[in-house]
Amino acid sequence: MVERYSDSDFDADMPSRELWWERIKDGLRVGVIAAEVSPANEVMRLSVFAASQVNGGDTLLGALAYGGSTLVIEGLAARATSPLLSKDEPSKVISTIHEKLQGITKTEYPSMSLPLEASLGLLGGSAVSMTAKKLVQPEMSERELRRYGGRMAAALGAVCTLQGALMAQGFESLDLTSAIGVSAATLAGVAGLANYTKNRSLERTEIPKLHELICESERGLYSINKRNLFITQEIDINGDAAKYALELEQRIWDKHEFGSAVADYAHLTDQTQMIVSRTPEKILGVARMFKGGAEALPFMTLEFNDQDEHDRYDEACRNGEVEEVGTSARDENVPKGVIARELWRLAYRDARHRGVKKWGIIMEPERVEKMNDESGFLFRRIGPVTDYQGGDCAPHVMDLDEVYNEMRKRKPLQFYWFTQKKLEQ
Repeated sequence: MVERYSDSDFDADMPSRELWWERIKDGLRVGVIAAEVSPANEVMRLSVFAASQVNGGDTLLGALAYGGSTLVIEGLAARATSPLLSKDEPSKVISTIHEKLQGITKTEYPSMSLPLEASLGLLGGSAVSMTAKKLVQPEMSERELRRYGGRMAAALGAVCTLQGALMAQGFESLDLTSAIGVSAATLAGVAGLANYTKNRSLERTEIPKLHELICESERGLYSINKRNLFITQEIDINGDAAKYALELEQRIWDKHEFGSAVADYAHLTDQTQMIVSRTPEKILGVARMFKGGAEALPFMTLEFNDQDEHDRYDEACRNGEVEEVGTSARDENVPKGVIARELWRLAYRDARHRGVKKWGIIMEPERVEKMNDESGFLFRRIGPVTDYQGGDCAPHVMDLDEVYNEMRKRKPLQFYWFTQKKLEQ
């Protein structure tokens, strides 16, 4: 059952027997990466190339052998690297690399230009380039990392295909026609790179359009994601943008037969903070945060394990120290991870700035555990499981300062992006 947090599909934890299999797979992944970054990589590729020349010696065969083996090795390394970089443990390794890179670049959080990305790929392979990419963009999801690694593997395969053709033919026997062909291929690659850069520059012209939306930001609360070209902002709950956001949310609710996104929480309108991710043309995602006030927050209406704790939170709600993570939804055609991370980051920073101490939430316990693991949150269950909107849910609460301190220790790069990095990025 997928309930009102429709933009987050948190799966239940795996059975313990599957955890052992996951550890075995992690061991295999490490083995693949070790082979890719070690001299064994060259040995394997050159062996395949040599075999192609012994059996035929054809230039095309040599090119395909060297380029194809590179694509396979780098592709496997990319597939192996992405899940490891998305775990907590590799973050410690990345942090060590980050500290060393700081010493070299003399900058706190170094950036990575396109020439540097290409150099890292050619010299270190897909695993090294993916690690560096995760270093400077710790918010990247496993899916985004996998796609990036796949593109890097394809690029390396293309380069090595040309290299294989040159090795097969032999530089000394290159005739004028071949030299022109190689030059043309090189020029085509440069032209392609220039075209890519031009297209990226054209995309950047969309940034001024995003700045035009800033005037609609309630209290000036916003962030701009320049990489994906959208803005995340708090908006007026009674404005036109809020109407479109609620239409998006209702469309998702209708799909899952949740009920009425508006009517179910109409009594909380005056206590609602609405945050959206949007482009100038459409709403991509929305999150509603419920503030304490005259109306009881939904999670406070459920049964608590400790009545004294309930009474303390009841008073804290009235004092504005406790708020609830309410409803959220995203457009089905956009990646859920990117939008969700931006929404929660802006909401979290604003809540701490306003002096909010805790967040409450209503959700299935197994999904909360998964959300905690993936997002660095620390929601704990404070009441029994009960039926809520058709799901087996329970009230949970999270201390925002505790999240700050624990994320800083356990996930330092995620901590930097989530709490410190400039919002207009």
